[in-house]
Amino acid sequence: MRAKATPIPQPTSFNMDNDQLTNYLIRYESEGLCEAETIELFQYLVDTGLAWRLQGFYGRQAMALIEMGAVTRPKEPDAPKAISNAGKKKPKLKRGRPSTKQVGAMVEMGQRRRPGNGIIIDRLEDIPIDELERGSKTITAMSKKGYVGWGIIGSTTPAYHSNFVLVHWFNPPSEYTDEQTRQRIHWYPDKWVKVISPAKKK
Repeated sequence: MRAKATPIPQPTSFNMDNDQLTNYLIRYESEGLCEAETIELFQYLVDTGLAWRLQGFYGRQAMALIEMGAVTRPKEPDAPKAISNAGKKKPKLKRGRPSTKQVGAMVEMGQRRRPGNGIIIDRLEDIPIDELERGSKTITAMSKKGYVGWGIIGSTTPAYHSNFVLVHWFNPPSEYTDEQTRQRIHWYPDKWVKVISPAKKK
């Protein structure tokens, strides 16, 4: 008698309260989640439509998981057509090695007369250009953690920056003059800083 084939588990919907969601998002961005928790988080984000309203990499990751069959497609029209029909178009995933400018990396300002040295204590990725205006929610949230100045607010050039790091300076760099920066905790476009010692792998 032939044994019955084990059915492949299908993605299911998950419910979580605000505290659990916040905990998952913080852990996902800082240390990562296990496979089951990642699927649970992204299925919830897709079901509620949050995946398409958070930072860009959440939407891309949700699309990738939908393509893999780990997460079901959104049932409600919260997502754009291109995302609702994710099976018709491959998601754009980041290529190449991840940036070394991560939380815990030691950095300096290589282009300054005195480069200084400090440590990255926070990182934001894929910030939309319309969130780089003074008074926006993103700028307000960034300002609560550190100084936000030129190069971020109103950065609307064609090569505008979308990834930012928050640096705590032990030895502040000079400004474009010989003076040291007055801010010990400062946001910068990640392209502006140079890694002198990468973050330790966990």
